[in-house]
Amino acid sequence: MPGRLHSATDHCWIIYLAAEKLLTFPNFNFNTSHQGDYVGIASEPLCLVGLDIVSVSKPQGETTTEFISNFSSYLTEHEWDCIVRAGTPAQVLMEFYRYSILFLLEF
Repeated sequence: MPGRLHSATDHCWIIYLAAEKLLTFPNFNFNTSHQGDYVGIASEPLCLVGLDIVSVSKPQGETTTEFISNFSSYLTEHEWDCIVRAGTPAQVLMEFYRYSILFLLEF
């Protein structure tokens, strides 16, 4: 009979399921994410997995520039210049999300 499952956290405080004495697969890792109309789940029996869903949508109640300026302290001067010079507001948002995903991959 497989061991009992319990939740545990990794070094980034991501919750995963761990088994006390499951010989074949000691962990069953999963991650879920959602934003807007999109939902996703990733799972893997051995390796840690991560998933981040990003839905590019026009900010509500503020301009694109006002929205992205909230995150300017997290970006280098070069990244900020690339984002704000991307073109139309839709292109600026796409460039912003591209850099924000790269930032998350550093963890």
